[in-house]
Amino acid sequence: TVTLNLTDGAFTDSCNFSLTVNDVTPPTITCLADQTEDAGTNCMFTIPDYTALVTATDACGTVTVTQTPPLG
Repeated sequence: TVTLNLTDGAFTDSCNFSLTVNDVTPPTITCLADQTEDAGTNCMFTIPDYTALVTATDACGTVTVTQTPPLG
């Protein structure tokens, strides 16, 4: 709530209004290029944590990056 006060030396008055601030700028991410990985023994591959390899920013706070499928 914002309150505006006024006075002319003899009289005073005030008014109030609500102020809502909206985040209208979406976050940005710089993604990785397509990846090619070699399978290990038994034709297995462990998915690494790719979230640590991207750059993500937001004008109004911290960005949380997740990945699917998860690492492992």
